[in-house]
Amino acid sequence: MKLEEIVNCVSEDSAINKKQAKLAVASTFGSVGVLLSKEGDKLVIPSFGTFLVKKRNARVGRNPQTGEAIQIAEKLSLTFKASKLLQENY
Repeated sequence: MKLEEIVNCVSEDSAINKKQAKLAVASTFGSVGVLLSKEGDKLVIPSFGTFLVKKRNARVGRNPQTGEAIQIAEKLSLTFKASKLLQENY
């Protein structure tokens, strides 16, 4: 699904014009990005699922072309767990 399709759905469901829907969608996703900015942050959307920020520890990996060992730095990772309702319906 593309952003334009989401905007169209929001516009139709909310009875607002596409310009207003585009602003609403951009604001929503922008807020989610700000809310999920550090380890341990969690966003629960009932009937949809949970977004959680976790820390991935540093580890040793392999370069697939040369087989050489490389160091992969620790980083924050976003995970998603679908709600039971979403899992049952899709």
